[in-house]
Amino acid sequence: MFQGFFNYDNDIWRFVGRLADIMVLNLLWILFSLPIVTFGISTTALYYCTLKIVKDEDDGNIRMFLRSFKKNWKEGLIIWMILLPILLILILDHRFFSAVFMNNILLRFVLRGVTDALILLWLFVFLYVWPLLSRFENTWQKTMVHALLMSIRHLPFTLGMLALDILSVVLVYFLIRFMPIFVPVFFILGFPLLAWMNSVFFRKIFMQYEKRKKENTP
Repeated sequence: MFQGFFNYDNDIWRFVGRLADIMVLNLLWILFSLPIVTFGISTTALYYCTLKIVKDEDDGNIRMFLRSFKKNWKEGLIIWMILLPILLILILDHRFFSAVFMNNILLRFVLRGVTDALILLWLFVFLYVWPLLSRFENTWQKTMVHALLMSIRHLPFTLGMLALDILSVVLVYFLIRFMPIFVPVFFILGFPLLAWMNSVFFRKIFMQYEKRKKENTP
């Protein structure tokens, strides 16, 4: 009985090991995201690690994180400097239309509907662009285009990941508000836990393209 428990290859110890990986990645992600402008680069590095983890190809989280951070800093910075202002503009537009067209219900409904649709597309791109950048070598322009196209092509996966992420954020919010005892858990695991779960989906999606690439390689 105890011999099996202390076998570090069993499922329990593997799970504990993965939680330890998430804790390390959370610390790295927070530290390297602190300047705000580096958020995209650190998130790309995070997905580089979580995609390796779900494939059991990880070879040291700190080493992998720093490797990706250094490799993708330029593209990650440019993409984030594009996505962030777009999001801020869309949020301001949403509030502007709600305030200015308060008495015109139809026009307010149409304009807010268009803005909501654009915010949803922004979320699609935001969800895919970092794992794409971490996994495939491409220009930042093509990476953003591919993120949008792939998110629509694999819509069931996209909606599933978004629903899972939003549900997790809502759950964390209520836990922090009504059960503060769980706050340390959030700061220990945090966003990397979501990236880890999303990476399970992205692995299935990316395998299709990796297989096609191998078939087309002479």
